[in-house]
Amino acid sequence: MKDSPVGQSAPASCWDSNSASRRLSGIPKLRGARDRRSPRNAGLAYGYRATPGKPGEWKIYEPEAEVIRRIFREYVSGERSRAIVGRLNAEGIAPPRGTYWSPGALTGSNNRHNGILGNEIYAGRLVWNRVRMIKDPDTGKRVSRSNPESEWHRSEVPALSIVDPEQWAAVQAIRIDRGHAKPAYRRKPKHMLSGLLRCGSCGGGMSVKGEDRGGTRVICTQFHNAKTCTNNRSYYLHHIEQTVVGGLRRHLANPSAIKLFLAEYQAERKRLAADGLNRRTNLARELSEVGRRLDRAMSAMLESDDPIEKFMPAINDLEERQKRIRAEFANLAEPVNVIALHRKAQAKYLRIVAIRERKLEAKRRTR
Repeated sequence: MKDSPVGQSAPASCWDSNSASRRLSGIPKLRGARDRRSPRNAGLAYGYRATPGKPGEWKIYEPEAEVIRRIFREYVSGERSRAIVGRLNAEGIAPPRGTYWSPGALTGSNNRHNGILGNEIYAGRLVWNRVRMIKDPDTGKRVSRSNPESEWHRSEVPALSIVDPEQWAAVQAIRIDRGHAKPAYRRKPKHMLSGLLRCGSCGGGMSVKGEDRGGTRVICTQFHNAKTCTNNRSYYLHHIEQTVVGGLRRHLANPSAIKLFLAEYQAERKRLAADGLNRRTNLARELSEVGRRLDRAMSAMLESDDPIEKFMPAINDLEERQKRIRAEFANLAEPVNVIALHRKAQAKYLRIVAIRERKLEAKRRTR
């Protein structure tokens, strides 16, 4: 997905201060006018509209902005994202994309600062260069990867602010608190296939509807939450689990299938190891370049008759960048050590499948 101004930023001097809408003009090009890291190439976030005939000029769209303010108010009051989107769907309010609101549209990703509750544009800060696009060597498709936060760019754009700073800060504090719950209080999968089942009609997830004398039943989540799917049937979960485990025994007990799995596993582990090594190499190269630039700046300051204050902003920026790179380097995971699976792993796997099948059969007989 393209990095959109659900964060993008530019120097304050680039904005027309005499208008409620803001225009991206005079922004320095990073790698030419079509550079995807530039805010020029950002898509509009929910709550904004483009001005016809004026490329890059944004304005707040009040009907959607009021929905955003409502979401922030309800979240601060203690509501959970699932309850909020349930009411939005029940009232028929159109979502940013797709056919219905989902909790992820609100919470997004903490790493990418997206989702309505994490999008800094609503607090009047434009952020860009959060992600980069790379080509997947296996599929040939372009996929996004997060950039380290040290490479993000931010600027204050108060005219695009939809929520006040106090409300924004309160929401972020709640998100952090909920995101760092103690392991004992975190939600754990209750069933073997939790989060894995999909509706055959719409492709959406399946969730527990309830229990009766026959056992736990599951139903299409999109039908249950938003009535956006026509599949209203419910299914007994233990029937699905028995079918899946039976399939494991029939198909994955095949020696050729296990051999293929092991080959794919090894290939994926090697790919992950290569990605980590490449990131380390790039950071080391960047750190070396910043060090050389810092040395040149210090030498120029010592050899010049100009006041030291003239050089300090650039030196401080380089030192801060050097510090961020070192911190990211220190936080990188250790290189993946690709270890071949022991030949006895196959036998152990088959034993686990057999044990699981016996447990399911015993559970079925007790009903």
